[in-house]
Amino acid sequence: MHTDDVAWHHSFFGWTDLMIGGVLQPLHRGDRVAFRPPAWSERDRPGMIAVDAGAQVVLIEGVGASRRELSDYLDAVVWVQSDRAQARARGIARDGGTPAAMRFWDKWEREEAPFLAA
Repeated sequence: MHTDDVAWHHSFFGWTDLMIGGVLQPLHRGDRVAFRPPAWSERDRPGMIAVDAGAQVVLIEGVGASRRELSDYLDAVVWVQSDRAQARARGIARDGGTPAAMRFWDKWEREEAPFLAA
């Protein structure tokens, strides 16, 4: 699953409570995850974040997936580091290469840098 789905129209990095309550606690109980973050309902995004009950392995990817507040729920962490300029170029291309994509990445980087530094 993707941290971006939990963070979607919520906060780039202020989603810890949503991840714990909506995803990680149900997983640790062995329950099925069927989570609709509040912004999904507010903006009529269809679907939900779903993980089958009793899943043996769940991969959570994204910046912030290994943050300290989640450590009690994680069995392993893999850190993937890439060149900042290359990551930006790839992200902008993935998001359509438009001026709006560039503005989004500017905003993202303004929040990502202090988050990673902390």
